[in-house]
Amino acid sequence: MLRRQKRTHDPVWDGADSDRVRVLLECEADSTPSLIASVIEQEGYEVRTCCGPEDVGCSLVDHGVCELVEGADVVVNMLRPHEGGAAVLDRTLARRRPPAVVVEQSPHQSRTTEPGGADTPGIDTDRVVVAHTPVTRNKLVGAIRAALDQRHAAATARGR
Repeated sequence: MLRRQKRTHDPVWDGADSDRVRVLLECEADSTPSLIASVIEQEGYEVRTCCGPEDVGCSLVDHGVCELVEGADVVVNMLRPHEGGAAVLDRTLARRRPPAVVVEQSPHQSRTTEPGGADTPGIDTDRVVVAHTPVTRNKLVGAIRAALDQRHAAATARGR
């Protein structure tokens, strides 16, 4: 079942099925995180949600640590950049072993550099999968899978 980020020292992934991929959904409360999380859960993922810095502050941004991020295999950042989303993304990617990351972004935030290629200002597409709005079930699930594949490929390349 979905749980909001705790502000205690209790592990936030308690009760998570260790055989399932853990997805942290970062999404403002007005964007119906429970509905989005249920879509992700229906695909077999273990999901936790966080409403980001605008909700009750952010341990990741304020102190550089977050139990939800640390325990996640994938972080889906649907936070608005101007409302803390950019800072959360930067801190997530700065982790020593960052999780796979999906970022929601509108198409007008990207610019095309050549036919078939997209250059997303401020986002390293070698480390982040961009899901362009409007985000549908298929786009979201596909982006999560692509982020996991991207992370696996990077880990394999480092191990060579």
